[in-house]
Amino acid sequence: MRSRIKLKKQFRLTPRKYYKTRPISPRSVITVRHDNPGPARSLLGLILRVGYYSKQDGTNVVWLVFPNGEYQQTTSQAYINRHFRILHEDEDPDLYGDARPILQPLTDEEMAFFAARS
Repeated sequence: MRSRIKLKKQFRLTPRKYYKTRPISPRSVITVRHDNPGPARSLLGLILRVGYYSKQDGTNVVWLVFPNGEYQQTTSQAYINRHFRILHEDEDPDLYGDARPILQPLTDEEMAFFAARS
């Protein structure tokens, strides 16, 4: 059994994660920045959406939804802020999508609308 002193030291050394910004709301439309693509260079030109958050992962794990409606990649809030640009932020208060259906593929009209904004 560990002593209390060792346990206190362990909890003191464990980094705490505090986020100063609120999470990006689900169903928001994002695209990769041309000036700072970073490792997301392969996603240049794609119009992506932010998927619903998972309760077990928390709000730091962001699901990227591709235009065909597939949840394919995860990333962090800091990565989104650094390498992506928000084209449209949705006002959905439901972060976890409990009472919402999964995201459907974007229609041609939506693709044309967001492509003109990017």
